[in-house]
Amino acid sequence: MFEEENPLLPVSWVADYAFCQWAGYAFFTGLENFEQKNTVYQDSIAGHLSVHEQQSRYREKGIVQKTDVSLSHDMLYLTGKADMVELWPEGKIVPIEYKRSVPAEGPHFHHQVQLCLQALCLEKQYQKDIPEGVIYSITSHQRVPVPLTPLLREQTLNLLSELKNKLKSGNPNMFQKRNDLLCRQCTFFEICLPPVFFDELRKTSSDFADQEEF
Repeated sequence: MFEEENPLLPVSWVADYAFCQWAGYAFFTGLENFEQKNTVYQDSIAGHLSVHEQQSRYREKGIVQKTDVSLSHDMLYLTGKADMVELWPEGKIVPIEYKRSVPAEGPHFHHQVQLCLQALCLEKQYQKDIPEGVIYSITSHQRVPVPLTPLLREQTLNLLSELKNKLKSGNPNMFQKRNDLLCRQCTFFEICLPPVFFDELRKTSSDFADQEEF
């Protein structure tokens, strides 16, 4: 499957793999050219427009916000972009990822992985530790801090290694489908049609048929 021994992997694709292995495979193989743009996807794209143009913003306390920041890590073979990176006067660097919303129980794991990968790239570039990132909720306009703990870093690097090994195998059957209610948010939902939704459809149809008998 690899045209070269160690191709660069976009950070967003690795995050997609953390959400659903099959979605990560679909992005890598170019299936995004045929993806169905569902409502959740379109809302997310619209919310990102303000940070999909390279610019610098100067905020209070001397904080500089850079948007659409290019990322790379030659040792991890990563490439990608960060929605925003804050540069604080005292040297603190904060990657910020824009998301449509953040669950009450906290950011999704794959969003944390995405932030962690961005931080790894920025640490390589700036030669500074980055202990925390931020998820910015487009709907609530709230900043949600994400500690980039040793555990999250280990999980992220393990996922990256796992993805590379599976891609090298060339076997699409190694990529499992997520198959739960969050699948509705996936850009590939109408292509994938995970079994959980057929189960729900059958249950609904059965319940309706039972009601019709009375």
